[in-house]
Amino acid sequence: MRGIWRLTVVSALAVLAFVVALVNFKAVPAKECQMDAVHDPAYAVEFLTPFSVDPTTQTLRVTRAGVPVAGAQVCLRADMGGIGRMSGMGVSDVARETSPGQYDVPVRFEMGGMWQGTVIVDTGTRKPVKIELPIDVR
Repeated sequence: MRGIWRLTVVSALAVLAFVVALVNFKAVPAKECQMDAVHDPAYAVEFLTPFSVDPTTQTLRVTRAGVPVAGAQVCLRADMGGIGRMSGMGVSDVARETSPGQYDVPVRFEMGGMWQGTVIVDTGTRKPVKIELPIDVR
């Protein structure tokens, strides 16, 4: 009887751990990162913080024709690898403005290597803009 009770408890814990892992790996990217966006070469993004596998807050400087883009909704999305991206290896979060044109976004890259980054900038006055750039995480 004791063996059945232990087996039941271990099985329940395993199912719970599986569900938690499934929810974490299938988390939908931030809604803002899924917007239909266009490329606009006038926009640029500069990362002011080095990339690391440790949890960090990335600081981004967003400009349009060299002028800081203030008051925008900014989202960072990154996927591991380039062509043939690794499924389940992505990060996505909305940034908050800390000063005109400067935005902070919390990020935790699961592993080092090359990631394909996309920054979505929505100023509310035109179609959102996407800026794609490689990210080298060390």
